Parts: sequence; C-alpha cells; structure tokens
Amino acid sequence: MEKWTEILLPILLTLLSAGSAFLIQFIRLQTLKIKKQIEQLEDDNEKLFANKVLSTAEECIELAVVKTNQVLVDNLKQASADGKLTNEEINRAFVTTYNSALDLMGEEIREQVQKLVPNFDNWIRAKIEYYVKMNKEW
Repeated sequence: MEKWTEILLPILLTLLSAGSAFLIQFIRLQTLKIKKQIEQLEDDNEKLFANKVLSTAEECIELAVVKTNQVLVDNLKQASADGKLTNEEINRAFVTTYNSALDLMGEEIREQVQKLVPNFDNWIRAKIEYYVKMNKEW
C-alpha cells in the first residue's frame, strides 16, 4: 500500500498544480473577454461604471472568501483531528462563501454584473476559487 502512495502522490500533486494553472488561465481569459466588451462601450461614463461594478463585485467576493476562512474554515480545521476539511465541509464553506458574496453585492450590483458577464454563476465560482487559492498563498 505504501508503494501505491509513493507512486500516486506525485501524480496527484501534478494534477492539482495543472488544475490550478488551468483555473487561473480560465479566469484571465474571462477577464480579457469582459474587458474587451467594456472597451467596446462608446460612452466613457458607461465604461467607468462597468469597471466600477466589476471591481465592487470582486471586492465582495474577496471579502466573502476571507470572512468564510476566518469564521468557518478555521473553526472546522481546529475541530478536526487532522486539521483538514472533509468534502462536506469544503462544500459547506463554498456555499457559505457564495451566498455571502451575493449578499455583500446586493441586488443592484448582481444585476449589473450579469449584464456584463456571460455566465455569472461560472464567473463567481471561478473568482471564489481564485481568491481561495490566493488566500492560501498569503
């Protein structure tokens, strides 16, 4: 059994690294598409407003990630014997973060972002994953 672990662990770590790199690249591409869409707006005030809406939405997502990490994830890790989260706890943390981000944005910001972002749900999920990863690296 130990041999399998020695063989599989490097493979799993490589896959996780590749997955993280893919996620970051996906977010960059989505961001570029959105920026091009904003640049096509003719009115400078509309451009400014669209950029401010996206910036505010991202700040809300980042705040939700930090809040969930400080309040929920840290407590769950302390409560577990090995200091790691179960899949159920990870899902709970994600749902908590997602709902918190939506609440922080408010209805008006969500509506405006949905006009700018082709798939709001995928965008917010990708942003949450991005900020979770960034939060771990700090």
